[in-house]
Amino acid sequence: MRVIGITGGVGSGKTRVLEYLKTKYNCRILLADEAARRLQEPGGVCHG
Repeated sequence: MRVIGITGGVGSGKTRVLEYLKTKYNCRILLADEAARRLQEPGGVCHG
């Protein structure tokens, strides 16, 4: 399985590219900014 990490806001064409990668190449898309926000929330990995 291919995994692609994307940083920054998903806009200005990125959404279309991500959808293409998911559909055409069956890639899993990781939104790094979203993951970082989750880690910083109470109970996230960063808070133990």
